[in-house]
Amino acid sequence: MVGSKGSPLVPALSKRIMSITEAGLVFHWIKTEEPNSTVCHRVPTKVTVKTTLSLINIWGMFVILAAGHVVSVSVLYLELLKVRLQNNKNH
Repeated sequence: MVGSKGSPLVPALSKRIMSITEAGLVFHWIKTEEPNSTVCHRVPTKVTVKTTLSLINIWGMFVILAAGHVVSVSVLYLELLKVRLQNNKNH
């Protein structure tokens, strides 16, 4: 923020910044300071992958799925064990 809200300087500075940007000076200064900089002006909106799905490509997802199953079955086993221990304590 260049100035506080309602300041009389803000419209004048905004106008100057806009004219500098529209004139291309900012881009020129960046290119002058960093000649090898690359700016992507037309960013792709869609990413397409042309490789076919196979087990080699998606094995990580199966590992995560298996890990989730192991965790969920372990929690279920612990819950059943807790209920059984509480029932044995009460009787």
